Amino acid sequence: MLVLATIVPNDAFVPWDYVRSIFALPPKYEFLTLQGCSLSNNRNGIWQIIKKRESDLLFIDSDMVFTPEDVAKIEQNLTKYDIVGGLYQLMNGWPAILDRTNDDYMFISAKNGIFEVGACGTGFMGISRRVIEKLGDEPFNSVIEGNVTHGDDVSFCHRAREAGFKVFVDSDIRLGHIKSQIIKP
Repeated sequence: MLVLATIVPNDAFVPWDYVRSIFALPPKYEFLTLQGCSLSNNRNGIWQIIKKRESDLLFIDSDMVFTPEDVAKIEQNLTKYDIVGGLYQLMNGWPAILDRTNDDYMFISAKNGIFEVGACGTGFMGISRRVIEKLGDEPFNSVIEGNVTHGDDVSFCHRAREAGFKVFVDSDIRLGHIKSQIIKP
């Protein structure tokens, strides 16, 4: 079973394009949401709930535009891969995928199909039950390496990789990312 979880920034509206994506989903999914000013606290809150369930998890941020087929692909991918994200573009023009280089994470270009990365954005990330059972209680808290403080998504991927899991991105899952405009790779 796959549980869908959304993080909504505090005092933020949920864009209509996101709502339309949710309404298009079949009714078979359970849906969780948390709202607050701290992404890492919200993700860790969802994590605490999901640890008590026998299911996989798909984070879908409230600024994502997706199709039912995108969710189905993540669900299918989680039968083979422990962590898999979809491809979406950030405001800086880069896809939300990074590789580990010289003790840091650097943005990289997308490849075709499913490929391994050092880290990816959690805006549309599937996480298998195997990972949920193995990682600690607050895997989205910031990892600090020297003078670099990683955000919740990179910190989660960093911890997962240290625990022996691999992180993948499926470039066939191309998502819209709502900012001042919808950005799609």
